[in-house]
Amino acid sequence: MEWYEKAADLGNTSAMYNIGCMYLYGAGVEQDFEMALEWYEKAADSGNASAMNNIGNMYYNGYGVEQDYEVALEWYKKAADLGYANAMNNIGFMYDLGIGVEQDSETASEWYEKAANLSN
Repeated sequence: MEWYEKAADLGNTSAMYNIGCMYLYGAGVEQDFEMALEWYEKAADSGNASAMNNIGNMYYNGYGVEQDYEVALEWYKKAADLGYANAMNNIGFMYDLGIGVEQDSETASEWYEKAANLSN
């Protein structure tokens, strides 16, 4: 944590993201969803797509926030716009099962395909 904080102080978004992960999972620190979200937001504000995706996950699952599929989808789309394949897969999943959106297999397939093309 000490080294991540030093790097985060210098503007390193990966360090900010990693601090968020430490708080989310309680790795080396007491689990604290509020702190996780705070660090993910700092990283996301600096353009870190992984952090955007994880904010989406927090809203999707209701970790430390009220569960909100619409907000989750917004964050996934922000990460997807930056080319983040995991977020594209998450969007596809939501459309595939109709979670927070009208179920749409065609749209789901499009998102899955975008993610698959980036993963190769």
